[in-house]
Amino acid sequence: MAFTDKEILGLKPKEKKYHVADNQQERGNGSLWIEVKPSGKKVFYFVYRLNGKRTMMALGPYSKANSGKGITLHQARIKKDVNAAFLIQGLDPKTELARLEFEAELALRKQNQLGTVKQLFDGYTEKMKSDGKKSYTEVSRVLTNDAVPILGKSTPANQVTSHDIKLVIHKMIKRGAKVGSNRLRSYLSAAFTYGLRHDNDPSTMDASITFQLESNPVRDVPKAVKNEKPGDRELSPDEIKILWDNFNAEGGYSQIEQILKLMLATGGQRVSEVSEAEWSEFNFSEKVWEIPIGRAKNSKAHLIPLNEITMELLAVVEAHRDSSRFLFPHRFDSNRPIVMSSISKAAHRFTHNESNGIKPFTPRDLRRTCKTRMGEIGISKELRDRINNHAQNDVSSKHYDRYDYLTEKKKALNAWGERLVQIISNDDFSNVIAINSL
Repeated sequence: MAFTDKEILGLKPKEKKYHVADNQQERGNGSLWIEVKPSGKKVFYFVYRLNGKRTMMALGPYSKANSGKGITLHQARIKKDVNAAFLIQGLDPKTELARLEFEAELALRKQNQLGTVKQLFDGYTEKMKSDGKKSYTEVSRVLTNDAVPILGKSTPANQVTSHDIKLVIHKMIKRGAKVGSNRLRSYLSAAFTYGLRHDNDPSTMDASITFQLESNPVRDVPKAVKNEKPGDRELSPDEIKILWDNFNAEGGYSQIEQILKLMLATGGQRVSEVSEAEWSEFNFSEKVWEIPIGRAKNSKAHLIPLNEITMELLAVVEAHRDSSRFLFPHRFDSNRPIVMSSISKAAHRFTHNESNGIKPFTPRDLRRTCKTRMGEIGISKELRDRINNHAQNDVSSKHYDRYDYLTEKKKALNAWGERLVQIISNDDFSNVIAINSL
């Protein structure tokens, strides 16, 4: 019989199920059958032969209307034609449909796992943190403030194009931060490189997200400043005195003032190492500060002898101590240290006030300042490197030298402390004797 809705509706149930074929179909390419069950339910089947074997493949229960509870006659014939096309190609419709269903399910799963821009940046900075990179908070701040608003936090990371990256960089250049735009470009490039490696890393195979990146969109976006010069800013003795006397001209206690002064007094320790210092790191009876492995940039504990000017500064800080474990706690949360960006912004305001008579510098330049000024009084480069906790890369230092040089560092920092007192007191420097033995 030729199937029509009238004919199908007229098929009456029997004691046993039975089948009726649609005689309008070409049997060589399979046939559309309908099965009538004793309950009266009617189900469409695609019946075909392949390699001499007959197979019945259910297409769905019959429904006169497109109600979602079954399929109409028209829909059944479309399904039949799709399966017939597989047969013409010599393919098993049942196998091919299973393959297509699996591929669709896989594509949906990949779509649901697709990592966003925010997830990419969070993953990258978390990797930096686990690798002991102290700059992860600053990288996260820059990416969040300067890239996410333009790229969109919910945008799939693999949809970001070079043009999108160009827009992000252009916005920073427009506000005059060309060197800063290079930093941002570097962070973006590193984040997308992380995403590319993430999907191919065997250790992340169980991750709930994948980034599915085909390339790094930052690669073809050039730097705004092609040949950046390494930092060479150092403060002269006169500038050190200006900073010391005028940074907090209004008076009162200033955490940032004490941080900058401690950086100078301790021979140029890193900004983060001073600003995030904890009281437990100081042995005042022995006059030693130990920066633990977890906080030192090169993952090596660092011993710093405390000269007299440092002890005086710490006494000022201790006089304003509260219940926080940090020397310089966050103003709203004593369980956290002061925010690094606050220090940079305060230094920027100070140096860009022309009345102070000092050229712009960053807190990091104080480290270079100390190293230069200590060299002027005869402290050797090797000892200055050890005071600054620079990594010693020669084989002997890396693998065999376990001596802490505490005695030598103490002598050098005491000499530097005396010189610093002379600078801030505006004493006559003619009586300074170079300590070439250090």
